[in-house]
Amino acid sequence: MNTLDFLIIGAQKSATTALFKYLQSHHAVDMPADKEAPLFTDTVDEASLQTFMATHFSNSDASRIRGKATPQYMCDAAVPARIKAHNPDIKLIAVLREPIDRAWSQYRMNRRRETERRSFDTAMKALLAPQQLVRARAGKAPMHAQHYEPEGDYYLVWSEYGRILEGYLAHFAPQQLLVLFTQDIEHQPAETLDRVLVFLGLEPGFRPSGLGEVVHKGGDSQIISKRVKDAIRHLAPVCFIWSRVPEARKQALRYWFEQRNVRTSNQAVELEAATWHAVREHFAADNRRLEAITGVTPPWSADSPH
Repeated sequence: MNTLDFLIIGAQKSATTALFKYLQSHHAVDMPADKEAPLFTDTVDEASLQTFMATHFSNSDASRIRGKATPQYMCDAAVPARIKAHNPDIKLIAVLREPIDRAWSQYRMNRRRETERRSFDTAMKALLAPQQLVRARAGKAPMHAQHYEPEGDYYLVWSEYGRILEGYLAHFAPQQLLVLFTQDIEHQPAETLDRVLVFLGLEPGFRPSGLGEVVHKGGDSQIISKRVKDAIRHLAPVCFIWSRVPEARKQALRYWFEQRNVRTSNQAVELEAATWHAVREHFAADNRRLEAITGVTPPWSADSPH
């Protein structure tokens, strides 16, 4: 059966793009040109899976391993069962970032996309409400098929790594899951990449160009505004050309453009002291859950040796 060998499952805003690019350049690995080509983020049957494989891996050599990356795999509790149904032996790679930093980066991305108008502090206070947490955990990640959709309900719950990975380990054996941390990709890129290669059954030592460089630095504003983009998008020549671009290519072009249409900055997390404390307390229990199911102490934990 024509299947995938591994998935980079997330988390969003945690350096999955860097890992994707490293593996994409490996001579023994095949990955789609579009990092987030959709698969398993909605219901899938065998026919649609094989259509995906034919579209993105038609020239794949049988000796190469095949994988893909989509951070949305850690945003929907239904995804692990979908993956298991078609790829029970697949290997999974999770990349985790300090939870508040990840939420802040997602918030800034939504501000840049003009789908978020609240302050970060206001948003986090609202999301801590128990009923809001229940609703968000049951939500499904927006796919942004035609335009950017709001993600403001998910700043907290998409950082609940213990809860999310526990859902994966209900379907997959622990040895099928490799947990990495963003700061290790940033500060120990060679050693971290070697861990990934060994996990995938490849020889360590591969060193791609750009190893250790920041692939996509976040920001909360765009170089070309949404208003200008919308005006260009509706020009007749642009509509004519765009209508003739294959859908898979459109996805890759959208992704490429967003990566470059960013005014970067190092703005600090904007939380009042009381909100910061409440959010830290919220994640403390999930950190313990993460450590219990993986045996790994996250580097942002007070008990971490990092």
